[in-house]
Amino acid sequence: MKQAANGASYISGEIVIVEWVDGVSTVPEVLPKITLKSTDGTVSYESFITPTGTNTYYFDQYIEDINHSKEYIYELESGNPKNVSENKKMQITIPNQDLGMVKEWKTKIEDNKLIFIPDTYIGNINSELKRFDMKQAANGASYISGEIVIVEWVDGVSTVPEVLPKITLKSTDGMVSYESFITPTGTNTYYFDQYIEDIDHSKEYIYELESGNPKNVSENKKMQITIPNQDLGMVKEWKAKIENNILKFEVMPKIENVSEDKEQIQTLPEVNGVQNETSIEVENQEKIENSNDSKNNIIEADKKEEHENETEENKKEQIENTENSRKDTQNRIEEVKKNEK
Repeated sequence: MKQAANGASYISGEIVIVEWVDGVSTVPEVLPKITLKSTDGTVSYESFITPTGTNTYYFDQYIEDINHSKEYIYELESGNPKNVSENKKMQITIPNQDLGMVKEWKTKIEDNKLIFIPDTYIGNINSELKRFDMKQAANGASYISGEIVIVEWVDGVSTVPEVLPKITLKSTDGMVSYESFITPTGTNTYYFDQYIEDIDHSKEYIYELESGNPKNVSENKKMQITIPNQDLGMVKEWKAKIENNILKFEVMPKIENVSEDKEQIQTLPEVNGVQNETSIEVENQEKIENSNDSKNNIIEADKKEEHENETEENKKEQIENTENSRKDTQNRIEEVKKNEK
C-alpha cells in the first residue's frame, strides 16, 4: 500500500497472468481485468491494469474512500469475450500482511481478503487527585486549580495516555459544561484549572475526566473525579464548596439598598422556607409613633400631678378655714362669759 501525491492511499501490485489454451501457456490476447469485490457481493471496484512485460502486468486501486466496513477479494478475469472457459475467472492469492493505516483503519490481508480493522483499543481510565483548591487571578476572578494523576489501563497494564485527557466541569442537570485547561507536568501527572467567576452559580457541578484518544472504545474511558469535601471560599455573594464530589454554591444573606428615595429592604435569613422582609422606614415610623405615645403619656401624667396638687391645696385651705372658724367661735364664747360676770 502506498500514498498518492494527494495523500490518498492506494494498493498496487505486479502480477504474471497466463491463459492455458489446449494445454499451452499463452499471453492473453486481450488485457485481463482485475476487480476489487466485496465478499457480500454488493460493491466492486475495477482496478487499473497495464502490461509491463511478457505476461507481466502492473495494477493499482485507490482504497481511501471505499467502504471500510466491508471485506474484499481481488478477482482476476480474462478480458477476452471469446473466452468461454468455466475457469476464466479466479481469486488472486495474496500472502497475509499488514498494509498500514487508511484514515482510522488498520489495513491488512488475511486469508486472501483485504480487511479494514478499526484502529481502536480498550483503555480503562483511572485517576488520583493530588490537589484541589480555589484561587484568584490577577484580575480578581475566582478559579479552581488542581493536580491529578491519570492512567489508562490497557490489557492490564498501567499506561501513560497517548493523547491529552479531558477534564470537564458539568452541571448535574446536564444543561451546561465547561472544558477545563489541562497540561502535563510529569509522568501521568497533570495540572488543570477552570474559571468559575461567571458560571451559573444556581447549578451544581461535577468534574468529569475522559480519555482524549478517539481510538479508546472502552466503556470505562470516562469517570467522575473524586474530590474531598471542603469549603473553597466566596465567589461574589456565593459560598463555594465541595460536598459529596459535587461543586456547590450557596447564596449568603445580604442587605441590599434599592434606592435613596424608595423603601429600603433588609433581606433576612429564611425561616421555614419563607424570607422575612422588614421595611426600615416602617420601623422608623413605628419608632415615631412609639415616641408620640410616650410624649402623650408624659403630658397625661403631668396633668394628673397638677390635679392632685390642686386637690391637696384645697384640702389644706379647707382645714385652715375650719380651724379659724373654730378659733373665732371659741373667742366669742369666752367674751360672752366675761360680760356675764
